[in-house]
Amino acid sequence: MTLFWIGAAWLAGVALGRSIPLAGWQWLLLAAISLLARFLLRNLTTFRGIYLALFFLFLGALRYQLTAEWPSSGDISHLNDTGVRVRVLGLVVRTPEESDRSTRLTVRADRVEFVEGGVSRKATGLFLVQASRYEDWAYGDQVEAKGLLETPPDDEEFSYREYLSLQGIKSWMPKGAVQRIAARQGHPLLQILYDFRTHANKVVYALFPDPEASLLAGILLGMEGGISAEVRDAFNATGTTHIIAISGFNITLLASLLISLFGRAFGARRGTLAAAAGIALYTLLVGADASVVRAAIMGGLALAA
Repeated sequence: MTLFWIGAAWLAGVALGRSIPLAGWQWLLLAAISLLARFLLRNLTTFRGIYLALFFLFLGALRYQLTAEWPSSGDISHLNDTGVRVRVLGLVVRTPEESDRSTRLTVRADRVEFVEGGVSRKATGLFLVQASRYEDWAYGDQVEAKGLLETPPDDEEFSYREYLSLQGIKSWMPKGAVQRIAARQGHPLLQILYDFRTHANKVVYALFPDPEASLLAGILLGMEGGISAEVRDAFNATGTTHIIAISGFNITLLASLLISLFGRAFGARRGTLAAAAGIALYTLLVGADASVVRAAIMGGLALAA
């Protein structure tokens, strides 16, 4: 029952943080005061639960505040919908998502220049840009994107704006002219993982035809961009879209395989650590979405148990 109230306080804190935009240090201070009161007034058993609930309430608000990423003065989202053409220099920080008509690149901005005025300044934040489908884009590419920055669209059926915001993306450039300046500028470990991911995706398409190849790439590698609308509609109609999304199903199979292999080679305890490391690498490999991270944490807890 205690866990239930802690979870409820955390969720209430997330809602509180959304409605009251205090600074992170202010939420942290309130949480520290609540925790301190919990120990200083431990003799007052009636209020101990209340102070503990307040502690997790303020932590939940802090969590929302940190992930909301309120735009700073140099955040690129301040240039949304201004009608001013800009040239943005940045780094591709995620695996490109290919579709039938274009390739979507998630770029971390480093510097922005106003095309007409020629003024250049440092920029921060992530933005999404639609690039050519026929270029061989990759994680770690340093690119220059030229065009208009816009706020992602939002309608009654689907909020693309909120979907991207959950990934830290508050701007997009739907009609940008993109060119590569340099390659392999990303983090070395992620560079290796994403290179392997790209190679594995090419192997899948070499072995199988579509739509089987696109489906397998989505299930194994989390690369769902090639899945056609007809296949998605079929999974939606039969209520089986969870098969495509990488979550607990994949992590369970992977954990079972790794603990079986490493357990025999290194023993139970060392094998468990090796299996946990394998799950962590797989989580990074497929993009570390929220559902995958959640499943990886539960898989790690199961291995520890």
